[in-house]
Amino acid sequence: FTVTNVRQLGSVTVKKQLVGDPAGASTEFTVNLDCSPGDAYDHLGIKLNSANGWTATFTNVPSGVTCQVTEPAAGIPDGWALVSVTPSTAVAVQADQTITFTVANRRLTGKLNIVKQVSPVAGNGTVVEFGDTLTYTLTVSADGEQRQPNVIVTDYVPGYDPARPKSGKTTYVKGSAACIGSGTCTVTEPGADHLITWK
Repeated sequence: FTVTNVRQLGSVTVKKQLVGDPAGASTEFTVNLDCSPGDAYDHLGIKLNSANGWTATFTNVPSGVTCQVTEPAAGIPDGWALVSVTPSTAVAVQADQTITFTVANRRLTGKLNIVKQVSPVAGNGTVVEFGDTLTYTLTVSADGEQRQPNVIVTDYVPGYDPARPKSGKTTYVKGSAACIGSGTCTVTEPGADHLITWK
């Protein structure tokens, strides 16, 4: 007698759920599918992005294998936080059925603030006359939980902003534009466009 057995198969689907703006097709998350026993049915470094509809499905997974999905911190793009993985524990694959794991992420929020001040300020007994030196200070800060990397701030030398043609013209003091505070910052002094850049 000959007895033939065929292993029954199921599948595993991993779906991404985003709360917040996905910020374009470049946003990509990485998750791991860990199936036991052994490593034969693991899928590590699964990429989920807009190109694949934030979904990955793995077929021909033997029934009886238990699988769990995790999202390592290194697989979460900057600006996002992991909310949950559902189900959170390992689930056994059933024949002709699909296990679906949903990984939810939340977009971190925040805002960038820029405040511009001038000193001295005319008024209340202070007189600003032709030839006086005016010091302009731009203070940049971030609120909320979202990081604000690679910020570039530009500002016209007062009197040369095309949006304010009636503003009185000033003369830029060469070398006076500077970065103050922690972090890496470089300054590009104004050229013919009268634009100062802090990067």
